[in-house]
Amino acid sequence: VGPDGVRSFMRCGVDYHSFFVLPSLNPPSLTSPPGLGASTFLMSRFGGVSRGAWAALAFSSTFTVSVVWYVHNSQEVDKERMREGVAKDMERQARKRRNQAELDDQLELRKYLEEQQRQKQTATAE
Repeated sequence: VGPDGVRSFMRCGVDYHSFFVLPSLNPPSLTSPPGLGASTFLMSRFGGVSRGAWAALAFSSTFTVSVVWYVHNSQEVDKERMREGVAKDMERQARKRRNQAELDDQLELRKYLEEQQRQKQTATAE
């Protein structure tokens, strides 16, 4: 317990109370100082990170972006297929209606021709 009655923890060499509870006393600075390039600043700030960790971060970031891009593209292709499916379905229904109308016309013609043939046969039989 510290002098002010609050328990202090040491985490990674930083006093928990002064770093997290009183941030105005020790604010973290993530902005690049003037005159220092961003990459130099990052390397000075995070320079203790190993190449393997950087490679893992780069790989996982690339993989994540690739997966998001693939899923987005897949959804777009699926939407397009659905639209094409609707258009094909409407075309198929129109073709079916045309075929049904043609079939009805042929049935009427058949009935007419059969009636004509019966009339001919009854006229020749008399």
